[in-house]
Amino acid sequence: LKFAQMRMVTMLSLAKKAVVDPLRGVLGFSLGIPAAVLVGPVRLICAESSQAINDDVKTMAKMSNVMYKERNQREAEARTHGWQLLHPFNEAKHAIFTKGTVLLVAFQGTFERRDHLKNAMLLFNLNDLVPLDEVKSALRQALDIRPDITSVKVTGHSLGGALAAMLAKAVKEDPYFGRFGGDIGGHIFSPGSALDLDKYLTEERLSNIVAHHVVGDLVSAGWSKTALVNYKPRVKELMHPHALENFLI
Repeated sequence: LKFAQMRMVTMLSLAKKAVVDPLRGVLGFSLGIPAAVLVGPVRLICAESSQAINDDVKTMAKMSNVMYKERNQREAEARTHGWQLLHPFNEAKHAIFTKGTVLLVAFQGTFERRDHLKNAMLLFNLNDLVPLDEVKSALRQALDIRPDITSVKVTGHSLGGALAAMLAKAVKEDPYFGRFGGDIGGHIFSPGSALDLDKYLTEERLSNIVAHHVVGDLVSAGWSKTALVNYKPRVKELMHPHALENFLI
């Protein structure tokens, strides 16, 4: 009887991941667009001016932008922003940098066609299928190389921002990283997400990470996993609201 109950629980869990979660993701995305349009005027009234972006946030935006560079260009580019590339952790989709005793894991956003597979996984609520083992392993190795590290931060734009938040959550749930209190900080920009009302009301927020969103960006309008700061669009420059450049000027 106990085996049958365990099997039933396993089947229900698989059914939830295979059917319920994807349906919630599609429904959330479908509802998220009109919801974003409806709340847009309110967000716009309450939004910060882009001039309010402080230097720390701008530096994180610049480090997110570094991840769109060729791998052999990142070290020199990061150095201009005060960060050092930690060798050998310079992969196509993520890299690790240090500044004093602070370690930064930066993620690349959507850059090539295959990245849309991860975008689809996020859209369909299949976060468990997005691979993070490689970057978690790299983070562990980096901390072994630099035992003097006292804090860890994450950053990224769009898909990279979503992955950064996922890594932060994975670290929080992993006892290995308990020396950081299980909670790491950072700034992410226009993270991609489908609106999920159930998770919006029940999911615990990552308290030390701040997402930055330009009003009118439908890609990140449904984001609810961290604190969210809204900014007015840069009308003068006529930038797309999802563009990372909104945070670089």
